[in-house]
Amino acid sequence: MEQKWKTIPGLPAEVVEAVTALVDELTSLLGEALRSVVLYGDLARGEFHPVSPGIDVLLVIEPLSREQLEAIARPLRRARWVVDLGFLLLSPADLTRSTDVFPIKFADLREHHILLHGEDLLSPLTIGREHLRLRCEQELRTILWRLRRQYMFVCDYGDRLQATLCEAFSTFLVTISGSLRARGIEAPRDSRARIDLVGAQYQVDAAVFHEVLALRDRIDAEIPLDDVRRLYWQLVEQLAALVIQVDREGYAE
Repeated sequence: MEQKWKTIPGLPAEVVEAVTALVDELTSLLGEALRSVVLYGDLARGEFHPVSPGIDVLLVIEPLSREQLEAIARPLRRARWVVDLGFLLLSPADLTRSTDVFPIKFADLREHHILLHGEDLLSPLTIGREHLRLRCEQELRTILWRLRRQYMFVCDYGDRLQATLCEAFSTFLVTISGSLRARGIEAPRDSRARIDLVGAQYQVDAAVFHEVLALRDRIDAEIPLDDVRRLYWQLVEQLAALVIQVDREGYAE
């Protein structure tokens, strides 16, 4: 199994120890029923962000029964006491039959995952481009509408405004990977390279996205309220422009 993830810069030793111990315990408890254990999300892209340190783990279990879930309940709970772990529990059938309704999720899983145990069930997945484009447009519109709505409630509070902006941007980074894949373009793992590519492909201002990325990486820094307001609304404007471009691709086909 892959080991390079253990040396990702900034990744605490307790995270490595907790994940490794969990995989060993699940393997012992489930045996052959544990078809696959996969790391995905930021770690699978070679990144660890202390301000959002969640670790994402996919477990593929067959059969995915009540008895199996009861068997692994305690180890999963113990692991979550040590590390901020998020779990996705699926059967093999869930993987193959859900790519049309969750194309962004599964496209990202397919492209960026680290196999910790068992079979690689993600690489063979097929994602329809139009399913992917439609879901990206929907997700981008959702981010845009949410940012506009939330602005009224947080615009007078710098810390809340900044937190809302950075939370939305994390979802945005995953979504733009999907929009590039819908064009048949490989999405770079590096967030900065991905932003540059989206700017060039969709004629939007990548500098705004870079500024938000820098803000996310120093979330605890005190930023003047007017500066956060300006950046927040610049992101809203660039998102609106990006949505128009993604939408037009549907009419062009």
